[in-house]
Amino acid sequence: MTTPVLDVQGLAYAYPDGHQALYGVDLHVHRGERVALLGPNGAGKTTLVLHLNGILKAGAGTVAVS
Repeated sequence: MTTPVLDVQGLAYAYPDGHQALYGVDLHVHRGERVALLGPNGAGKTTLVLHLNGILKAGAGTVAVS
């Protein structure tokens, strides 16, 4: 198996008001894969993407983009 180009492990994040938006997120995307983020409003899709872009810092876990 190849090394993922996107590797998220144990990602957790709570907003300043205490709302836990992400908890224990694992995501591994390999070169050539296509991924869709689907879910209802408030599920954490935008919060996850803000971590992938480096706009938000994880409360716990790691995000690696190579």
